[in-house]
Amino acid sequence: MRPAGAAGARPGLLQLADRGTIFLDEVGDLGLVAQAKILRAVESREVYRVGGKQPIPLDLRIVAATNVDLDRAVDEGRFRRDT
Repeated sequence: MRPAGAAGARPGLLQLADRGTIFLDEVGDLGLVAQAKILRAVESREVYRVGGKQPIPLDLRIVAATNVDLDRAVDEGRFRRDT
């Protein structure tokens, strides 16, 4: 049973970009939790809907940009070294 006002499952942004390209602007400003989620999707090439149990496969290119000095952000603990 869906909550009142729920319109059903909608695809997320990464799922909408499937078989295409997604541009992530200002990735240097992402929080550590968001960085980890994107990294997980990139490495596994799949995502899960919120509350979902079935993986949704992804085939996409990711282009990312930032004006943040990422080496400095890593040294300061604001950006993950593995991302």
